[in-house]
Amino acid sequence: MTSSPITIGMLPGWPVYGSIFLDRFLQYIISGVRAAARDQQVNLMVACGISRAPGMRSLHTAWPVLSSDCDYVPLGHWNTDGLIVTSPLRSEERNQYLRKVVAEGFPVVFIGSGEGTPAIVMDNEDGIHQAVEHLVRHGHRRIAFIAGDPLDHGDSMVRLQAYRNAVEEFDAVSDPRLVAYGYHYREGGRKAMEQILATGIPFTAVAASNDVSAFGAMEMLKSAGRRIPMDVAVIGFDDQPAAAGQIPPLTTVHYPLFDAGVLAVNTLLERIARSGASDPQEIRIPAWLSIRESCGCSPSYQVDRPGIRSRDVRADTGIDQIANAVGDALESGFVGKNPKNLSGRCKELVTSFLQGAESGSSQEFHRVLGEILAMADSGEDHGDMWQAMISVLRLQTAELVPAGQSTQAENLLHQARLAITDHAERQSLRRRLSISEINHQIGWMTTRMFSAGTVEEILHVFAVHLAQIGISFAQVALFEPRQGDPLGGFTFYENLWRADGGQSPDDLRALSAETPRFPVPEMLPADTPYTLALLPIVFQDLPIGFAVFDAGNLEPLATVVRQLAAAVKTRELQVRADELSLTDPVTGIQNRRFFELFLQRETERCRRYRRGMSLMLVSLGGWQAYASAQGPAKSRDALRSLAECITVCVRRGSDVVCRFAGDTFAVLLPETTLSGARAIAETIRRSIEGRKSFHHVFDVGIGIAVAETEQDLADAADLIAAAQQALNRARNSGGNQTDVVQMNSSAPDDGETEA
Repeated sequence: MTSSPITIGMLPGWPVYGSIFLDRFLQYIISGVRAAARDQQVNLMVACGISRAPGMRSLHTAWPVLSSDCDYVPLGHWNTDGLIVTSPLRSEERNQYLRKVVAEGFPVVFIGSGEGTPAIVMDNEDGIHQAVEHLVRHGHRRIAFIAGDPLDHGDSMVRLQAYRNAVEEFDAVSDPRLVAYGYHYREGGRKAMEQILATGIPFTAVAASNDVSAFGAMEMLKSAGRRIPMDVAVIGFDDQPAAAGQIPPLTTVHYPLFDAGVLAVNTLLERIARSGASDPQEIRIPAWLSIRESCGCSPSYQVDRPGIRSRDVRADTGIDQIANAVGDALESGFVGKNPKNLSGRCKELVTSFLQGAESGSSQEFHRVLGEILAMADSGEDHGDMWQAMISVLRLQTAELVPAGQSTQAENLLHQARLAITDHAERQSLRRRLSISEINHQIGWMTTRMFSAGTVEEILHVFAVHLAQIGISFAQVALFEPRQGDPLGGFTFYENLWRADGGQSPDDLRALSAETPRFPVPEMLPADTPYTLALLPIVFQDLPIGFAVFDAGNLEPLATVVRQLAAAVKTRELQVRADELSLTDPVTGIQNRRFFELFLQRETERCRRYRRGMSLMLVSLGGWQAYASAQGPAKSRDALRSLAECITVCVRRGSDVVCRFAGDTFAVLLPETTLSGARAIAETIRRSIEGRKSFHHVFDVGIGIAVAETEQDLADAADLIAAAQQALNRARNSGGNQTDVVQMNSSAPDDGETEA
């Protein structure tokens, strides 16, 4: 008997989605965590929070504790074997939860500094040192700094202090007015740059605590008429793929986010395996600069790294070293993937390049290059890494290519650049087409969900469109109160994720569970181990439930969940509005409009299933005189009392009591015969007569129309007319009378009256 796989959870300290767009920093860390979890054959659940609105102040994340700045998802220490947490947390509630969990000895690994240990941390000091040193080499002495979050005592504080230390070390200008906080958000970077510009103090370069705030700073510099890098050089931190897409491309400190995620999983699994053993406080990741043009370097500039100085330049060790350098240049192209054969392909590339330069044939080199391009074809690569790969190949093999072969080598490199450009154009076109198709499917899904009549129909539409959107698995859980806890339980549909197999909304089977029991087996995908993303379903700050997706494609999930939340809540509000519009405000029972809708539906149902029904109208003789004498308040009390008398006598769930008009009430009795209707009428009459407040005040009149077979049921209006006819006869026959009309297929019969 095999044991269940280990389950690890990931709790990001801030939202994975800024409104609907992925936080790229977290995206690449999650990609590494996901790849490592699959390699290690463990289950993974990731809490993916969604900001309430764009901007640095909207920090609602998904968390196992509901609080003012957290949306609840059931992912915590009770249903995992260990947790990975990204810092900073930016919340006392989140800190309290983790302090308690860590104090109890539960395995937790942090990515980032300042919140706890063991922690996977970037070598922030060296990264900032390299950035400042590089700017100083360009001749800059007045270097501004866009800092992170002043409340973050981890990476933000360390990077700020590293900037101050480097400025002092290189004898640059140290002025507190050159520092402003950007909070690691784009708009924060804009405001921080605006603040520095407003001081009027001169500066010629800017270093930023992360790329996103650097993007904002670059926007503000351009708005102020400052040219980059001619007037102001800029360097960021993290090396997100979007850095290469800036104008000009952003020089930045490279943070191997994918590797950080992999390292966090491996460290956590070691902790779980060695329960109680001591752990390292910090595991540091080395930093280096990704040089582009925003700092003033030319596109072909390369950072000095340990060179290849092998005595036998044709020896395997020399080629292996070159292949490793080429692989380093390609690393960012494989975020979200973990290709085990990349190093082997890079060695093939170097070997085929050298052989092609020697033989004059380019066929093998182009074949290997094409295979490497295909390996990252669907990855999150950014365009300059391919050109960087060619630059590395050219520089590192310069000593290996004899002078007589240099022309052929340059031709190979030129052809490679053309092939890379062509590949990038095709890839960009495919992505645009894919995004367009996904947006079309989400739009069509949204339209259909909002036109659905029930929650089951909404969820069915949602499930049917998942495959077209690129989502392989999903489940939806809607919260149900449990003993005063509004989030204590949830309802889900066992076969929801199979809805694209032809099932109808009626085939969805609802199940309930206690929230702490998540994940229940019926909710899980068939394949194990699983990698799941949990997103809170929230509408206007109100928690509705949570959605569970396969974590393989995070991109569209926030948009899908927002539309789902709006559709479910809109339908709930429609139902509530319908209930209000179909309810009599005086008595609290259904009104005439509801009665007519229900009668029409029941008439059609009785015809379809060859069944009959009875309709009863009940009224009080002397009501008008009573209402005039007693006034509105007592009249309303009397109507409520009358409704109660009738309702308690009609006990079947299929029977309906409505206020028909004034003092007249309608009782619809599906599949009820003449004798059954008479028995209920007699019970109602005794109930009303027995009410002390009605004694010697009202006479009860009851008219019944009975259609015992579907042939008797010509039209709903005929049934009402027959019942009214019987009621009039009962009223005219004296006090406390019941009159019955037995209908047939042609016309109502004469009725019979009884006391």
